[in-house]
Amino acid sequence: MASILFKKISILSILFILLSPLNAIHADATAETNNQTSTTGEKVNSTSQQLAELIITIENAQKELTVIKATLLETKDELDKKALLQQRDRLSTRIQDLQKNFESIATGGVDLDAFEQRQEITKFNWQEELKEVFRPILNELKRLTERPRAIEKLRTEKTLLAAQLPIADNALEEIKHLKKNAKDKTLLVHLEKLEQSWQKRRDDLANQLRLVSFQLEEKLNPDEESKVSISDQVKDFFSGRGLNIFYAIAAFVLVYLFFKLVLKIIVHFIDARQDKEARIFEKAIQISFRVLAVSLSIFAVVIVFYIQGDWFLLGLSLLFLIGLAWTLRQSLPRFVTEAKLLLNLGPVRENERVIYNGIPWRVTNVNFYTTLTNPALAGGIVNLPTHVVLELQSRRFGKDEPWFPCRPGDYMVLDDGYIGPVMMQTPEIVTMKVRGGSTKTYATTDFLAQNPKNISHGFGIFVTFGFDYADQEIITTEVPDKLRTFIQEAIAHEAFYPSLKEFNVDFKEAAASSLNLLILATFEGEAASSYFNIGRFLQRAATDACNHYGWNIPFSQLTVHMAEKDG
Repeated sequence: MASILFKKISILSILFILLSPLNAIHADATAETNNQTSTTGEKVNSTSQQLAELIITIENAQKELTVIKATLLETKDELDKKALLQQRDRLSTRIQDLQKNFESIATGGVDLDAFEQRQEITKFNWQEELKEVFRPILNELKRLTERPRAIEKLRTEKTLLAAQLPIADNALEEIKHLKKNAKDKTLLVHLEKLEQSWQKRRDDLANQLRLVSFQLEEKLNPDEESKVSISDQVKDFFSGRGLNIFYAIAAFVLVYLFFKLVLKIIVHFIDARQDKEARIFEKAIQISFRVLAVSLSIFAVVIVFYIQGDWFLLGLSLLFLIGLAWTLRQSLPRFVTEAKLLLNLGPVRENERVIYNGIPWRVTNVNFYTTLTNPALAGGIVNLPTHVVLELQSRRFGKDEPWFPCRPGDYMVLDDGYIGPVMMQTPEIVTMKVRGGSTKTYATTDFLAQNPKNISHGFGIFVTFGFDYADQEIITTEVPDKLRTFIQEAIAHEAFYPSLKEFNVDFKEAAASSLNLLILATFEGEAASSYFNIGRFLQRAATDACNHYGWNIPFSQLTVHMAEKDG
C-alpha cells in the first residue's frame, strides 16, 4: 500500500513540474496586461507617424506620375513613349500599394482583400503551390551553400583562364613571327591589327585571372572582419534557429515521456490481472499509446516551428512527414501483420515452442523485440526483431518435452564416433571432453546433426559372437549357459559391475559360416564412462570362455554391435 501511495505522489510531483511553466506564462501574461495601458499611447503615436510619412510618400509619387503623364503627351519618339509608359504603369501600381498600406494601417490591419469582389477564380495549380511552400527551404539551402558554390565557381573559372592564357601567348608569338618575316605591306598591316587584338585579349585574360585569383584567395582566407562575422553567425544560430531546434527536441521528449508515464500507470493496473484477455488488452494499449506518443510528439515539433515562425525547419518537418506517410502507405500490410503479432494473435505466440536456428526455444515475451529462452543452454536468451519473428511458427508443447538432448556432465555418443561428457552448451557451441583428455567443439546445429545419444541415464551393449558349425549340437543348450556363467563370474570383479542391471546370452542366428550368439548387458548411467571398456571386456571374456571350453571361433566372423538402452 505504501509503495502505491509513493508512486502516486511521484506522479503528481512530475505533473506539477510539467505544469509549472504554465504558471510562469500566466504570471507573464498578468504583467503584460498591467503594462499594456502604458504602452497604448506610444503605439498610437507611432501609428500616426507612419501614416503621416505614407501621405507624404503618396503625394510625391502622384506628383512624379503627373510629370510623367505630361512628358508622355509631348514625346513623339516611339521608344521614349514605350519607356515612359512602363514608368507610368510601375508608378501607378506603387501608388495603389501605398494607398492600400495606408488603409490597412489606419484600420488596424484589416484584410482588405476579403472585401474585394473577384471577377475570376484563379485555377488551383498544386505544383505552383508546392513551389511556394518549399521555396523558403530552397532559398535557405542556397544561402547556406553560397560560399562553397562561389569557391567552386571561382576555381573552375581560374582553371579555365589559366588554360586559355598560354594559348593566347602562343598565338601572339606566332603572329610576331609572321610579322618579322612578312614583306607585303598589306599583310603587315593586317598582322599588326591582329596582334593588337590578341594582345588586348591576352591582357584581358591576365587581368581577369588576377582578379579571380584574388577573389578566390579572399573566399578561402577571409580577413579578421569576416571571421568575426562567422562567429556572429554561429551565435545567431544558437540564439535563433538552434534555440528553435532545442525547443522542438524538448517538446518531443516531454510529450513522449508524458505518454510513456501514462502508459506505465495503465499497464500497472492491467498487470493485476494475469488472464489471457488482460494480456491482449495490455498489448493493444501499448501499441496504441506508442503510435499516439510518436504521432503527437512529431506534431509538437511542428507546432513549435510554427509558433517560432521558422519556415525553413517547418518545411523540413513537412517534408519528413510526407516521406513518413509515403513509407507507411507502402508498408501498411506489413504493419498490420506486425500489429497482429504484437497482440499475440500472429504465427508466434507467448508461452509456446518455436524452432530458431535448429534449436527449440520458448517464447517468453512477444513485443517489438521478442524474447526467446532455452533453460537448458547457458546464455539461452535471445531477442529477435519483429521481421525475424514473422518468419517463424510456434506451437504448444508438452509438460515434459525436453529443450535439449543433454545437460552439462551428460555422456554423449555421436555418429562421428566420439564419446564423452558435455562440458558446455550454449546457443552457438557445444564442447565435449573426448578420449585422451582433449576437448571437441561443435557448432550447436552441427552437434544436433550428429544424432547425439545420451547414455547418462542408462545404456545397453550388444555383442554378436560367432561359433564354428562343429559345435552345432550344443550351440543352443550347453554353450549359452556355460558362456553366461563364465562371463558373469568374470564381470563380478570389474569396477562397473555395481551398475549392471541385466545380463544374458542367447542364440541369435545361423549365419553363412558361423553360429552366432547374442551377448546382452545393460547398465545404469553411472557406468557411462566405461562404455568402450565394457564392449572390449565382453569380447575378451567370450574369447576366454572359448579357450577354456575348447570351442572354435570361425575366422573373420566376429561381429560387435553396440547401442544405448532406450529410456
